[in-house]
Amino acid sequence: MNTERLTTLAQWLEAGAKHEKITFDITRGILVKNIDEFDPSKPTECQTTCCIAGACVQFYGDMSDLVEEADDRTYRNGNTPVPAELTWRDVRDQAAQLLGLSDSTAMRLFSPELFFGGDLKDYNDPAWAARTIRHLIATGESDWTATRAQAVIA
Repeated sequence: MNTERLTTLAQWLEAGAKHEKITFDITRGILVKNIDEFDPSKPTECQTTCCIAGACVQFYGDMSDLVEEADDRTYRNGNTPVPAELTWRDVRDQAAQLLGLSDSTAMRLFSPELFFGGDLKDYNDPAWAARTIRHLIATGESDWTATRAQAVIA
């Protein structure tokens, strides 16, 4: 487990999940809002939304191949580019490798609705995601239920 990278992701989420032009949205792997403006050498400047895995790939991975695939699937209406969502499986697999997580641990972190119930959008709270990552670092378990409601003690 790469605790340094996990810590950076937790800090990004705790700070409101803003980084240049990317924002957190757990329901999106990586959604490039304007594929024509994407520069693989500057992956955080592309006006994207992303989940935990997507942020990991943007911060530490190689988005070149992913973006080429997305660009091939981008449909245009006149001159207006339609947002391109990068292949979720490729994003998930690359993030799991970059973070040194097993497939099962990565799936529990990246797709909590499959293991803990509800709809994926129910987990779209960056502070909760950060607590879950910190719980993973401390215990080795990606358990969203353990971090759902933690009292803040001043």
